[in-house]
Amino acid sequence: MNEHEMTYELAIEELRQIVLSLQGELNNIEELEDKMKRARILLRFCNQKIKDIKVSIDDIIREIDEESEASEMGTKN
Repeated sequence: MNEHEMTYELAIEELRQIVLSLQGELNNIEELEDKMKRARILLRFCNQKIKDIKVSIDDIIREIDEESEASEMGTKN
């Protein structure tokens, strides 16, 4: 799966699977390294997604506030 197909939900699910697999027996150290590298990629993806959504929500709130202020100014005239 490439980054364009990845969603936050899929990344979280894959992280859960990695955690579950790490709680079991670990066959080799290379497997641990691979899983940790993948987890790092997924965590970065999730963190960026959260930051992007926060920016979007902040923009929406700012627009609502501006529209509300403009509406209030219009009713005062």
